[in-house]
Amino acid sequence: MQSDLIQQKNKKKLIKNFEKVFGSNKNLSVFFAPGRINIIGEHIDYCGGKVLPAAIDKGTFVVISPSSKKYFSCFSKNENDLVNFTSKEISAKYPIFWVRYLMGVLQHLQTKTKTSPCNIYIEGNLPLESGLSSSASLLLVLSWALQYLSDFRYNENDFENRKQTALVCQKIENQFIGLQCGIMDQAVVALAKQNNVMLLDCEKFELEWLECNLGEDTFLIVNSNKPRSLIESKYNQRKQETDQCLLWLQRKMQITSLAGIPTEQLEEALSFIPVKTLQKRLKHQVTENQRVKLAYQQIAAKDNIGLGKTLKESHLSLRENYEVTGKELDLIFDYSIQNKSVKGVRMTGAGFAGCLIVLLPKNEVENYQNQIQGKYQAATGLKLSFYSTTFTQGVRKI
Repeated sequence: MQSDLIQQKNKKKLIKNFEKVFGSNKNLSVFFAPGRINIIGEHIDYCGGKVLPAAIDKGTFVVISPSSKKYFSCFSKNENDLVNFTSKEISAKYPIFWVRYLMGVLQHLQTKTKTSPCNIYIEGNLPLESGLSSSASLLLVLSWALQYLSDFRYNENDFENRKQTALVCQKIENQFIGLQCGIMDQAVVALAKQNNVMLLDCEKFELEWLECNLGEDTFLIVNSNKPRSLIESKYNQRKQETDQCLLWLQRKMQITSLAGIPTEQLEEALSFIPVKTLQKRLKHQVTENQRVKLAYQQIAAKDNIGLGKTLKESHLSLRENYEVTGKELDLIFDYSIQNKSVKGVRMTGAGFAGCLIVLLPKNEVENYQNQIQGKYQAATGLKLSFYSTTFTQGVRKI
């Protein structure tokens, strides 16, 4: 396959880059974890909803080798930063933020098995803070590489190990990094299949894969290039708001999650929420969960027109009810729906800037890009970036 050839070329280049930093080493291994787009099901993974993500062929690479030194040595090409630390220095408050992801993985592994000093080279081709799950990609690839090196429960084809690794990485993100995310990102980075979308029930951790054949259409990723940090954004606030809704509703209704409330009970549930803003949050949770189920059916039926309509409805709910889009994403949305070739568009990821996905014919991509770039740049002073999509499998050794 062409993707395999590309990966092998990347592997040779990555090894050369590793050796520039750490010197020649025959005992090294290379790993890759993808980023992801979420086709639909936004902000409902932490409320027990269903989501429909897919892994993409951009992500994070790690080259790793044992070391005779008494400390861990890690180089990030993207940060152009070499950091050395011992096990005693591992801390959630370590001053260099990106290193905390590695430290979180090491701290967990050290409770399960012996971890020995090693050299780690990290390189990614995902735009950071863009809503394509660079953090989950980083956590999963580090976890996979360190499991391999320590020989702890490593098995490329063990579904249960992949599932448990995803859950551990979510725990690290929640407790060590400080972001109260759901399980979606870690699950798809760990468990994705080539050319498939993944329908994930985030409350039960039940999933099924569906081949995604869009025919003459494609998903185009549009990056607003307005960066944001989720930890500094209102992401955790939205989680707190939905937790409050659940507390109120569980006094009146027998429910275990917000997103799982049936549509026919939505009006009743809204009447138990005394704060109008939180009523809007609840409305998004319930209606978005239903849109996920509908989108899954539309992809299965190859109904791209219907799918596009569902994507637009999702974005509008995220804008009006959940209030997580922002000026830049809404501009791109508005410009896009004015383009007759665009079948669907919505923000993907947590929002607060970042990326959108656009469903349109493959032969209209260039025209669309040319048309929207100038408008957006004139309005914001920012330049858009565009990425084609190929759905790939989850974290793996190359």
